Amino acid sequence: MKKYLYILALLASGLSAQAQKQLYVCLGDTCHAFSLEHLAAIVFRADSFQIGQLPAYAIARVDSLTLVHPFLSVQPLGWWGDMGSGQCSYRAQKSINLPEGETPYLVVFAFECGDSICLTAQCHLYFGSEATANAFITSESVDSSGNNTGSADPYIYVKQTKTGPRKFEAWVMDDPVLPGTPQWQQDGSHLQADCTQLLTGRPMGDVRQIVEAWLHQEGTKIPKQTNP
Repeated sequence: MKKYLYILALLASGLSAQAQKQLYVCLGDTCHAFSLEHLAAIVFRADSFQIGQLPAYAIARVDSLTLVHPFLSVQPLGWWGDMGSGQCSYRAQKSINLPEGETPYLVVFAFECGDSICLTAQCHLYFGSEATANAFITSESVDSSGNNTGSADPYIYVKQTKTGPRKFEAWVMDDPVLPGTPQWQQDGSHLQADCTQLLTGRPMGDVRQIVEAWLHQEGTKIPKQTNP
């Protein structure tokens, strides 16, 4: 409780101080930075807190929160920039479709805006290595009809158990939703795709909701359809 009260007092002082622009969540030898201008709602739970739709922070993992730039490696997350008439971006770390223990990759949606309307949109993925980027493209391989072209069966087969066979299951629209393979341009460990056609002309308030839904929605489990 004391730690939560400290966090609330810190945020209150930061939001009221014009000179303070960023909130830092310090974790070991690194920290995550958030723009106070675009700071989303913070949800507090018994042992964690969550900033916007980003993954929750376990209180036990957080060393400190500060409004002063720490002497640590800083990773900006969340929304940054000018959503009115300028450039802005949304940044999140993801680990879906990566081998266990692999460093999460950084997803950056970058926008050009005019009168709070989206003009252009680009999606960037930054991986720890070119090999990891190649593996990601392979795992995300789809054909023009949207069907998975990889060798992996989209259904999960479970062996016979003492209680009987389990039902076949599939997960659709798994977290996160990103452009299909034909749209990616690769430069080493960096992948880029143009999303302008999907988002141009939309108010940036709507774009914010759309992009966060793409990146943070939960997968939907459906049973495998069988022929009668």
